[in-house]
Amino acid sequence: MDMKEEAEEMEYKRPAPIEVFASHSTLHGISHMFTYERACIKRSLWILFFLGSLGVLAMVCVDRVQFYFQYPHVTKLDEVAAAQIPFPAVTFCNLNSFRFSRVTRNDLYHAGELLALLNGRYEIRDTHMVEENVLQVLKERADFDNYKPRPFNMREFYDRTGHDIKDMLLSCFFRGADCNAEDFKVSHSLLLFCSSVLSEVRYEIRDTHMVEENVLQVLKERADFDNYKPRPFNMREFYDRTGHDIKDMLLSCFFRGADCNAEDFKVFDDLLTRIGARISYQDTNSIPAEERLSICLWFLATGDSYRTIAGSFRAGISTVSMLIPDVVAAIWDCLVEEFMAVPGAEEWR
Repeated sequence: MDMKEEAEEMEYKRPAPIEVFASHSTLHGISHMFTYERACIKRSLWILFFLGSLGVLAMVCVDRVQFYFQYPHVTKLDEVAAAQIPFPAVTFCNLNSFRFSRVTRNDLYHAGELLALLNGRYEIRDTHMVEENVLQVLKERADFDNYKPRPFNMREFYDRTGHDIKDMLLSCFFRGADCNAEDFKVSHSLLLFCSSVLSEVRYEIRDTHMVEENVLQVLKERADFDNYKPRPFNMREFYDRTGHDIKDMLLSCFFRGADCNAEDFKVFDDLLTRIGARISYQDTNSIPAEERLSICLWFLATGDSYRTIAGSFRAGISTVSMLIPDVVAAIWDCLVEEFMAVPGAEEWR
């Protein structure tokens, strides 16, 4: 009796043959491929048709996926007829703002750091990235022994070293007539030397309707250049004088149960004092320690790519990629004992 029940139970659990599944499936054609009939030719044809259809489906799917990753787009253009077209406001800017051949020794003395040619100690930076002939000229012009600097004017520097539209304009054709460099006017900005069509430099206050009345009054007084004789301009002194002071921005500070003030925010100088010896090198052409620390802190604060940081600090990408791990290691080695020291027995209690 028990053996018969066990046999019936085993027979009940046995899976149904694939022919049964195919006969009840809604998948078109599978019932003809798996059937109890012995017609081999019919089954073979259905298998070929099924595999062919499956192959076509896979090919279409692959084609649509490839087409999707091509990011196709459609551009629509509307053509508008105009009887009279004004000369377009086109601006030409040379990414290389200054011509090295026009840079003098006095220019290097005053603006060498701004041009990323010299460091803060008036030394040539990144000599391994400079071509040999350029390096030779740069060494001669950067020799400031017994040199007496002359007054420096930024506007005169732009006018003298900037690129001329006559050298950049190869051809110009507008409304059936030739145009030339005379149709372009020079436009200055803080860090660009561009040639714009029909633009002028007039030293006038722009967008006066957007300026508050009290600010506009002060601006009018300071922008009065009648009979004004400009004095020498120094970019570093300008930043130091006009930059914001932490004493003016810090309203309140409270840390570890005690008040803190602006004197406690000299973090950069303090950190440079701690790790300066570790990240300084004897090679006079190497990047200064303060600039190394600035690059590393910028990377840690912003997470920018090495390429972006290299462009911001005028340094090589490989240089940035090598100095950041070195500075981070120096910060860790010099500060770990003070800020992340292993707790002693008394501290664990």
